[in-house]
Amino acid sequence: MIKIADFIFRNWRIFALVYAIGGTVVFILSLVFMRLLAKWADYDKENFPDFDYDYPPEGWKNTARVIIVSLFLSVLCAVLWPVIPLAFFGVLFLTEIAERFPSLMGHLADDDSEGDEKGGVPDEYSRADPGHGSCDGRRGFPESEE
Repeated sequence: MIKIADFIFRNWRIFALVYAIGGTVVFILSLVFMRLLAKWADYDKENFPDFDYDYPPEGWKNTARVIIVSLFLSVLCAVLWPVIPLAFFGVLFLTEIAERFPSLMGHLADDDSEGDEKGGVPDEYSRADPGHGSCDGRRGFPESEE
């Protein structure tokens, strides 16, 4: 244990430099990703105006709001970048355990979408209901007039 502590204290500057470089790279990549998301939203807004979606109002306030949220999330990702892959792989690991050993995880991975008494999708949202215009049973999408 003392050898590990000595190694860490001897090389703390290298560890800090690697952490700072990784944080900078994650910060820049997350800002680029947020900008791409904003461009994709603008593209959808321009090319699909008849789609029934409540886009936020245009103007400097919305742009400032997007910039502030992007900076906040990018800083958060830059600070926590070593934890994000651990959390991702932890969720994948727990999902695999839930699928292989369902009784161990309280049957969380059971997908009972038959609409029976145990849970699942209620009958009013099932795919067999002909009263809905959507092919996957979601409400609110009118049938096409063609």
